[in-house]
Amino acid sequence: MTLREIAHRLLLVENDPAVREMMTAALKSKGPRVVAAPSVTEALRHIATERFDVLLPTCTCRTQVMISRWSLDRKSTRLNSSHLGI
Repeated sequence: MTLREIAHRLLLVENDPAVREMMTAALKSKGPRVVAAPSVTEALRHIATERFDVLLPTCTCRTQVMISRWSLDRKSTRLNSSHLGI
């Protein structure tokens, strides 16, 4: 299975601008539309208004994601019910 088959829209969370730019380009070359957020706060803004197939926090943002897990869980519940038709 390829990335293109799994994800049409991917949310990348990376706080380092150079890494974010490199990863965005690499992921886009594999097919999905990539939205790159520089922080968990920005990722939550995107999640609140857009639909994503995959959330990809990078190593440098995983700590932020773990700290914000409660917020992400709340947002994903709303995302599942409103965006995915679940």
